[in-house]
Amino acid sequence: MDAKSYTAALADLRAVRDQIKKAGAALAKQEADRDERIVQLAAMRRPHSGLPRQPV
Repeated sequence: MDAKSYTAALADLRAVRDQIKKAGAALAKQEADRDERIVQLAAMRRPHSGLPRQPV
């Protein structure tokens, strides 16, 4: 592999790294949104269906 090919391969790897970083940021945002929704749901009072509880 010559220097030009090596430099090009590094540039490709940097692009992949940047894509991974963006995907990780998007995933972190989705996880934070999910966590917030879980907290909001947990704060709500669960409606009573009027049916007896089923044994587990």
